[in-house]
Amino acid sequence: MLNANQLAEFEKNGFVKGGIVLNDEEVERLREELDLVMEGKSVNKPAESKHARGKQRFPS
Repeated sequence: MLNANQLAEFEKNGFVKGGIVLNDEEVERLREELDLVMEGKSVNKPAESKHARGKQRFPS
C-alpha cells in the first residue's frame, strides 16, 4: 500500500519512485546477458514467470 506522501507524489508526478530492485552486481550481470542477447550470442532460454504458468498466454 502507498502512504500519504507516496499518493501525493503520484498525484503530482504521475508515478512513484520505487526502491532498489537489483544490486550493482545483479545489474552488471543483467547488462552482460543483454549484450549477449543483442549480439545473438545468448544460449539461455527465456525464464518462464512463475505467475504465467498455467495461464493462457494469448487470447484465442
